[in-house]
Amino acid sequence: MLGWDNREKIAALKHESQARERELQQVRGSITANEQKSDEWKKRQQGLRDLLDFESYADLNWRADEQQIATFQAQQRELERSADHLQQLQQQLDELGGQIKAAETTLGQLQALIGTRESDLRNFQRQRAQSAAQVIDLKPAPQPLVARIEAVLKGTALTLETIDGQQSETERY
Repeated sequence: MLGWDNREKIAALKHESQARERELQQVRGSITANEQKSDEWKKRQQGLRDLLDFESYADLNWRADEQQIATFQAQQRELERSADHLQQLQQQLDELGGQIKAAETTLGQLQALIGTRESDLRNFQRQRAQSAAQVIDLKPAPQPLVARIEAVLKGTALTLETIDGQQSETERY
């Protein structure tokens, strides 16, 4: 026998193997978490695409939908806690996902309609300002002309029968 004892070396290698195994588990956990985050971002991106599909503001009652979404999410979390009814939970989850997607679609349509209405409002305000500027730019009628017309019409009774004739006469000035 040579007197070499490999027990310490074997123990050190086992210890290092266990440490590497723990690191491997951590990396696998990180990969799973990143995949879940990626799926969440993809769902969020799809939701944003769905928002562009709205055409009518009346189709979206986003406050009620938002409350309903929160209710559905709370229901989903509660259902996930109960592993005894896994198949029932999966079916309810699918239904809730469809309802959430429909609500998000409605929300997008409403937001598009709001944008259109805001644009219409800005156009109206611009046109109103332009009209006000045009009204301000109107110049009053020259005083001598007004005085001549008043002198001609003074003492003349205006009736429905005589108004056309008076208008023609005053237009000559």
